[in-house]
Amino acid sequence: MTTNPINTLAVRALAARHHRSECDSNSNTGSRSCDHTYDRTVLEPGCSFINEDPFYIVDLGVVASQLERWRAALPRVIPYYAVKCNPDPVIVQTLALLGCSFDCASRGEISLVQNVSAELPDDVPKPDIIFANPCKGRAHIIDAVCRGVQYMTFDNVAEIHKCASVSKRIKLVLRIFADDSGSQIQLSTKFGAPRQHWNKLLVEAKQAGLEVVGVSFHVGCGCRDVTRYEMALRDAKEVFEMARRDFGFEMRILDIGGGFPGETLNSVTHEYDKIDDNNPKSEAKEEESTIMYFEKIAVSLALMLDEIFPPSSGVKIIAEPGRYFVAACATLVASVISVRVNLTDDKTSEDEIITKYRTESCGGSKNSELQDNFAYYINDGVYGSFRDNILFYQPTTRPHKLCHKIVGVVNREGQDAWRTLKALDDISNGQNESNAMYPSTVFGPTCDSVDVLFRGVLLPKMNVGDWMYFQNMGAYTSAFASTYSGFLSTEKFYVWNLPSCNYKKFMDERRVLVGETKTLSRIHLELENQLPTTEGRSVALDFARQHAIVCLNMS
Repeated sequence: MTTNPINTLAVRALAARHHRSECDSNSNTGSRSCDHTYDRTVLEPGCSFINEDPFYIVDLGVVASQLERWRAALPRVIPYYAVKCNPDPVIVQTLALLGCSFDCASRGEISLVQNVSAELPDDVPKPDIIFANPCKGRAHIIDAVCRGVQYMTFDNVAEIHKCASVSKRIKLVLRIFADDSGSQIQLSTKFGAPRQHWNKLLVEAKQAGLEVVGVSFHVGCGCRDVTRYEMALRDAKEVFEMARRDFGFEMRILDIGGGFPGETLNSVTHEYDKIDDNNPKSEAKEEESTIMYFEKIAVSLALMLDEIFPPSSGVKIIAEPGRYFVAACATLVASVISVRVNLTDDKTSEDEIITKYRTESCGGSKNSELQDNFAYYINDGVYGSFRDNILFYQPTTRPHKLCHKIVGVVNREGQDAWRTLKALDDISNGQNESNAMYPSTVFGPTCDSVDVLFRGVLLPKMNVGDWMYFQNMGAYTSAFASTYSGFLSTEKFYVWNLPSCNYKKFMDERRVLVGETKTLSRIHLELENQLPTTEGRSVALDFARQHAIVCLNMS
């Protein structure tokens, strides 16, 4: 069986947390899973407190690699990370350390970026911020101005008057309408000034004593037609010329928006999806037809920018990528909390109901009669991490069974615990899984009937206590999560799993410690490499146990 690095990381994280849970149980300290002050005498013998809550594995190396990839593909376009996509302070600080700027949509996001930036080393410049919400609350504008944020987007007259009443120092960026009809998520119905309003808005800004310094647009998320960018760029150029010629505005900023893809295909294709159903088209090719890769967009976009806004124009070009940076950086691991088996009327054996049909996107069975033979209930759902990926955006993830096995009792001594952690990892890599796949439904944990994650997805037989993992879960997941039905926010394990990344040297030279506030754990991204001895591994596990951080280098 080929080693699966995601499975390996998940098993290591699971083992570290299992060890911490054992320690908490023996020390009678509190945990997320259970209040140990309860009367434990009512429990059956052998009933232990096992932390079965879902958790994320957040690979900061992916975030850094995406930034490197962006700068190589679009060197003229300065990325401003859209904080709304995933406001994780550790991700924000990682990007800030690497010189990224930020797109904020509220005073809360501005505060987050500036608080994180305050902890940066002296030799790292403070990031720029654009308040890229065309319709802002007045209190948010006041707070932003007092915090030194000048650049703000707008698309209506009311916003001009509101900004003018707060401060004449505000620099306005006009958000124009962009044709996003071919995108998965369309924003033009809510934001963007149509052509017939451009002149009026520029007149109002001039009369209000505010300076318009640029144009922004957004072609929507999941855009599959690069000609949408060309149309928007030519419209922006028209506004630039109008603003300069008729109003004397010094136009110097072009914001090309966000919506750039960052997901990977390996989360929706799997070896067991390659069941022969006499379909000449492979699922990988079917999926590729629905996704426009970032590189394809970047090549076309770079040529358009050089033609319409050449370097000689002196225009500063920025973008607001969010999903691009973080979609692939997070893997969600959730526990199976209940199982329902739906037997067929004719008592067909389980072996006979194995589907022979290839799955559609994200694993949906093409044969509806074979769905719902097995139903699995997991402890995360549409009110938690799956709201965007299931209800709004084309799903870019599918469930995979986590291959692991608990071996023995984890010793509380660091050295023994680390060896057990390695043993769990080795077993996960060598485990021989059955190839039998069954059409299944995956439900979330709430009592709401809308909490359905997948139908007709092919999965091996699973039991209560087994774990599933889902890739591409970094964008609009934890940011959308609620505490509906009393379910808590999902725990996170941070890793750095790209040792070949050029930014690793940058991080190591500064001996980066991610976080030093009450909300962040103080860790080192390369702790295991820094302390390769047995004692060092013990320290590494202590960090993992104490802060829910896995410090790994997979090289």
